[in-house]
Amino acid sequence: MSEYCAGLGYLRSFGRVLPWWLAIAVVLCFNPPPCRAETLSESGLETVPYRLSITPSQFLTVRGIARSTARAATQGSLSYLDRPLSVVIPSAEPNGTRSHVVTGALVLEMAVARLWASGFDAGFGLGAHVYQFGEGWSAVSGQREQLPSFGGLDPLLEVGYRKLWGRTGLRALGAFYVPLGSPRALSGEKRPRGEIGLLVNQLWSRVEWGVELSFLYRPVIEVSEFAWGSQLKLAVAGRFRIIERLWAGPEFLFRPQLARQPGAHHAVLLPSVLLAALAYRTEHAQLMASYGVGLPLSRVSDEISKPRYVRAPTSPIQQLSLSLQFMLK
Repeated sequence: MSEYCAGLGYLRSFGRVLPWWLAIAVVLCFNPPPCRAETLSESGLETVPYRLSITPSQFLTVRGIARSTARAATQGSLSYLDRPLSVVIPSAEPNGTRSHVVTGALVLEMAVARLWASGFDAGFGLGAHVYQFGEGWSAVSGQREQLPSFGGLDPLLEVGYRKLWGRTGLRALGAFYVPLGSPRALSGEKRPRGEIGLLVNQLWSRVEWGVELSFLYRPVIEVSEFAWGSQLKLAVAGRFRIIERLWAGPEFLFRPQLARQPGAHHAVLLPSVLLAALAYRTEHAQLMASYGVGLPLSRVSDEISKPRYVRAPTSPIQQLSLSLQFMLK
């Protein structure tokens, strides 16, 4: 009976919170502040817009460690992304020419978070493309533009409130990206972005799972033949205990692009990544390695050719990551 009542309380609270977050997302999405679309050379594009996901994951920095049971936590991760930013350039070829703006990137991220007994939490994350290489925008712009080998990421500030019902947790969050990164290195943007979201998770002795639904507001910029603006995010993850301290499981990250696409090619951009992770845990630390692949779920078509399914810009072909987390109980 107690578990039944706890479940009812969880559903009632979720029903009260969800309409407010969805209303804010709709207002931001369909009534953005008036501004002209910028080109990528003016604004810059975040090469890794999905680096925040759900726990336990090397991509979540602040929001993942803020959902743990610790009073404070810190996390660092190092990832290699294989061709994380590619665009298709119109050419004599039937399907155009694909240009790898960033062929490879080594990304270092760090975050700290503080949690209070009241349920509130706050965190800060920062990082950099410590080394990257690629064609840059020379093939797109027709001008000689060398891609910088180093670039800082936009720092992230995040606050949240979490509520627990036995093994089930619900967290509402708000995040703000400060435009202090490097647009020239495609690791930051010139305008701030805001994000709101909800996370649900359940923790058991041998199994845990989590779901995140969030909305990221971004002023529209132009990426070659495409427009890049606000995004939704749906992330689903599961972990299973193999032996005493060893956990493994999959994670799926889906970030549909909401900006209306220009021209007659009727593009539907759906950046997505599928990951497999292996983690070793102790009471105060976690070491995790993962491997992921970008999925060709995006669709491009025009009035003549048949629809083609491709990887969206910012979806890497593959990626390798290693992360280390420390928790203060």
